[in-house]
Amino acid sequence: FAAHTFNLGPCVRCFLHRDCLNFPPGACPIFVLGKFDYTRSAQLIIVEPKVIVELMHGDLFIVLSSLLTHGNAPLLKGEERMSWTCWMAGGLVRWIAAGKRLVSELKTEKMQRDYKREATKWE
Repeated sequence: FAAHTFNLGPCVRCFLHRDCLNFPPGACPIFVLGKFDYTRSAQLIIVEPKVIVELMHGDLFIVLSSLLTHGNAPLLKGEERMSWTCWMAGGLVRWIAAGKRLVSELKTEKMQRDYKREATKWE
């Protein structure tokens, strides 16, 4: 993964969001740390499939963070939660697919066709 985020809080909570600039098919692992009652607080909420996941200290969960709206339930008083998240920026993937150039630098039609072919392989 090209990017990592360390949410060291100690009271980390992510409001519902979608990481729309991440690489769409890219998996985003979330490693959970802290002292909290995972059955009563800090659950991972994933909106579109209507799922609530209980994650305890030390759990690793993988989500498609750019495609699914997700966040955490609030902590209870006195609890601590932290996380380590890995992700891949969509812009970096586009840069690689464009032959390590900005998409705006693709001058010829052939270069643009090659880029479109590379950029849509994941579909």
